[in-house]
Parts: sequence; structure tokens; C-alpha cells
Amino acid sequence: MSVKFRLNAVLNGNGQSTSQIRMFNTLGFKRIALLAAFSVHCFAMVQLAQSQDTPTRSARSVAQVTPIYTLLAYRPKETAHLADLDSDLVVAQIASFTDETQAHLFMQFHSSIQLYGARLSYDESIHYIIYLGLYEDDDTARWAHESFAEENPNYLTSNFKRLRLGELKPHILR
Repeated sequence: MSVKFRLNAVLNGNGQSTSQIRMFNTLGFKRIALLAAFSVHCFAMVQLAQSQDTPTRSARSVAQVTPIYTLLAYRPKETAHLADLDSDLVVAQIASFTDETQAHLFMQFHSSIQLYGARLSYDESIHYIIYLGLYEDDDTARWAHESFAEENPNYLTSNFKRLRLGELKPHILR
């Protein structure tokens, strides 16, 4: 038995954010009031009524807005390896490393941002690139970089590069 919750972030008329907790199930007003009063004093798992197995989203995913660079990204119809995609696509790179450990640390440190990575072999060494996504043209990739820079002002925009996938294909390691 469990109770499922959804946290909604709401902006009021003054532009201040507030939050609301919605509960899924048929609970009476007295039970909800009791739970609200109890939750002020402590946080605990509460089992009140049998729930249906309905999919719910976490509080974080409900309150989070999808970034523009993610919305602009190309999405293939079927899952495919990077080397098998159209050569005209543009990769919006934000970082590059020659050390695998540093690339992994970068990805872990920025785990709240949806990033992708690829291994390339050139200049007789392996390079790890971190990118925002694939875009259908250079203008869309530029817009993605600009929106990412606005949302993440601490990133060095000098590391941003837009590369044609066709130029990278011979170097991509599977």
C-alpha cells in the first residue's frame, strides 16, 4: 500500500514561486489535513491506502522546464550509433578531453544536464568530446549553444564548437 505525490511549482501574481503537493488516490479531507499537519514535524513514508499502479513523475521532473537546446535537438526515428547517422547533422560540442577520467568527472559533475559523449581517434591518440546534441543545421546548433550559455553562464563559450558529423565519422570509435 502506498500513496503517490506530485509536487507542482506555481508562480503567483507577484512572480514568487510556491509549491503544491497533490496526492493520487481517494483520500478524505481529514486524512489529507492530518498528513499535512504531520509532515510539518517530520518526513516519513506514509502508507494510507492501496494505490493503483499508475505511472507518476518525480517532483523534479514536474517542476523542471525542458531547455531549448534539448527541444531543438535532432531525434532519430530509431536508436542508432553516432557513426550511422546522417553526415549532414551538426554536433554542438561543449568540451573535449584527452583523459577519459576527466571526461567522466565532467559528465558526473554536470549530471543535472543532459549531455552526450563520444570517443574519437585522431592524432594518434583518443579524444573524448562532450556535446549537447545533434542538430539539423549550423544555425540550429548555434541557437542551441546560445541557449545553453544563457542557462549556464559559468561555462566557457570558447570551448563550444559546431562540427559536421560527416567530418567526425572516420574518427568515431565504436
